[in-house]
Amino acid sequence: LGLDLFFYKEVFRGDLSDSANISILTNIPNEWIHKYRSMNYSDVDPTWEYTVNNILPKSSNDFYEEAFKSKKHKTVEFYNDFFENCAAYTVTIPIHGSCNLGSFTVSVKENTKEHHDRIDRNLESLIYIAHHIYDAVERIKLNKSKPFDKELTAKEIKVLELLANGYLIKQIADILSLSIPTINSRIERAKEKLNAKNRDHLIQLAVAKNVFYKNIRKMRASTINH
Repeated sequence: LGLDLFFYKEVFRGDLSDSANISILTNIPNEWIHKYRSMNYSDVDPTWEYTVNNILPKSSNDFYEEAFKSKKHKTVEFYNDFFENCAAYTVTIPIHGSCNLGSFTVSVKENTKEHHDRIDRNLESLIYIAHHIYDAVERIKLNKSKPFDKELTAKEIKVLELLANGYLIKQIADILSLSIPTINSRIERAKEKLNAKNRDHLIQLAVAKNVFYKNIRKMRASTINH
């Protein structure tokens, strides 16, 4: 994808305090990590607070501009140092799982339109990667070697999306021009794959496992630079 650095952070939803149990994966140079800690940049870095309260991707340029307009001088100083000594341009992708909250940040080497477009073109893939990292970390924590769940087909996901939006089985059948038995069959296959007890549980599991993550692409913030 032509990317440079990445940073993944995950925290248990029940404990978002400074002393929380945090999982981190990154290839950021140790020099910057040590500087980040010694300068207490976590006190002025807005990315995690944004992750807690939002679901859409957001660029470092947008964070910087907001800090500048709000006259948050310490945050502006942090980003000036960050741009000069770590990454020229980043995008942060929030991940809201059922039990944990994650943040996936990726960077490119230059703060140019060409590099912005590179991230923008690959944003859907990056969201996909972010959620798969989330799943992988969860499997490691649970000490499971098997996949998080069996892969749902696009047809099954479409039915679940309509079901999650409150449509009745007959309405879903009409929308997709399929028979009611076919719709029920796809729901049953999805239940088996996700080990769901019933349809309500199925939708809860689908949301928790980020089955509908591609919808984020449709809602993504217009603030991502082009």
